[in-house]
Amino acid sequence: MKYPPLTIIAFNRPNLLVKLLGIVSRSYTGYVYFVIDGPREHVESDRSLVEQVLNLANEYLKENPGEILASEVNLGCYHRIKTGIDEVLSRNPYTIILEDDCHPSDGFFDWISILLESYRYDDSVGTVCGTNLQDSGSMNGESYFRNFFPITWGWGTWANAWKQFVAKEEAFIRHLDSNHIKGLCKGKMRYWYWKRIWQRTYSGEIVAWDYRWVLTCLLNDYDCITSSVNLVENVGGVDDATNTAGSPFLFRAKSDPIEISGQSESVTFNHQYDQFLEDTFYSKNLINRIKWLMSKLKEKTHEVFTS
Repeated sequence: MKYPPLTIIAFNRPNLLVKLLGIVSRSYTGYVYFVIDGPREHVESDRSLVEQVLNLANEYLKENPGEILASEVNLGCYHRIKTGIDEVLSRNPYTIILEDDCHPSDGFFDWISILLESYRYDDSVGTVCGTNLQDSGSMNGESYFRNFFPITWGWGTWANAWKQFVAKEEAFIRHLDSNHIKGLCKGKMRYWYWKRIWQRTYSGEIVAWDYRWVLTCLLNDYDCITSSVNLVENVGGVDDATNTAGSPFLFRAKSDPIEISGQSESVTFNHQYDQFLEDTFYSKNLINRIKWLMSKLKEKTHEVFTS
């Protein structure tokens, strides 16, 4: 099989990158772009850790095709990932994307490669996702379903879709109170949750690219193609994670085998999965919201008494 190019996003976690490269060496034979951010000036350990990451990438490239796209200065989670994917997709029609803490099963690369090619000219789809947080199983015997929200832990997209990325605050503000967004974010809780998330993101309070990608997909009516079973284990909810340290939800992912199917008219839209994501992962239903608030209160109380 001819694989699409793979974009590996790494920073200062050589322990995670070495594990990912073990999987890649075993299961993938295509061209690899390493998108690596530079060390932060105020973090002493970054220089050594980023150097180790660069060494791992160079070692991999001694025997495999690819190149390193490294920044000498620290651009941060948003700008380094955004500019890195920009560069890769300026040269290629599509790419597979893995951050260093997203470790796929062996069948992931075949599955996502087939679907990226199958939906290459379908403007109704913006993302192919290997992570299924519900592990919901096959629908109509297919290896995937369509849904609303993209989970970008082991995913792929196309250059034409990525060109629509909503990067600037002005574009976000223009759409903020539109009936289109309100209609897509069904329900007041969902709408107010996402409105607040996007306000904090575009103001710079949250330094993230993935919330902007969700908005991009919604504004362009892009569906997501999601695997019927989970194909990626996210091991990033650990203390050295930059944005997700301590998140217990990240550990639920397990790697499972899957039968591969390409584009099919029988693929259904899985509204139940989107509701599951809202209830447990995003805006959360009332019970899960109370549990989440209690956990945050517990964390704050612990910080007060241990500081």
